[in-house]
Amino acid sequence: MFKSSVLFLIWVLVAVHCFVFFMFIMVPMWILTAPFDKKLRITQRLSAWWALSYIYWNPNWSVTITGEENIEKGRTYVVVVNHQSALDIALLYRIPVNFRWVAKAELMRVPFIGWNLVLNRHVMIARGNATSARHMIDRCVKTLNGGVSMMIFPEGTRSKNGRITRFKEGAFVIARDANVAILPVLVEGTSDALPRDGYKVKARQHFTIRILPVVEQATLAHLTTNEVAAHFQKEFVALHQPMRPELYS
Repeated sequence: MFKSSVLFLIWVLVAVHCFVFFMFIMVPMWILTAPFDKKLRITQRLSAWWALSYIYWNPNWSVTITGEENIEKGRTYVVVVNHQSALDIALLYRIPVNFRWVAKAELMRVPFIGWNLVLNRHVMIARGNATSARHMIDRCVKTLNGGVSMMIFPEGTRSKNGRITRFKEGAFVIARDANVAILPVLVEGTSDALPRDGYKVKARQHFTIRILPVVEQATLAHLTTNEVAAHFQKEFVALHQPMRPELYS
């Protein structure tokens, strides 16, 4: 009973913090800066501060990030990441890249967080809708051509148990259409802290972010986008399996 009460209080505090931050910081700052900050760098940094506050406020959560040297300042990428948990969304703001998410359209109805996605021009997709998928690709290419990276979960949804599943081709179609490099990023630990089908948060957890070497389009030109997706999925599994062998046994 005590643990349930503490958990309820935590989620109430998160909701209150979201309300205060969005209404009294994010919206006024967007109004002041959006007319001249065309890439929305300022509100992106605010979003990062907002998201990462939920990671770093817990003194028993820690983060290790490696491979930042693989990011070239000022360059645009399609960032592809495995998807373990809703916590991925907060954690990945730790990556020093100005990016936009591809997110499911239902999130627009989530108070404050969904509204922030719309406000900052993240790209939404109605899953299972071919027209929406084509529109999503066009918007992503336009965003990339404008000098802003895209962050995409090629699995399309959260893993049920943290195991890396099949990669869909959408992210790789976008990268090819925009002729930009792919930046692979491996995440580990979030599914343990906040499982896909639960609201109980693990009190103590270590998160790992591995930024892998950039893959140029020229090295993938001989492959179809489905083959590219399969190639990256295989590479991710090869890296993740030694970290969590029990998931692949």
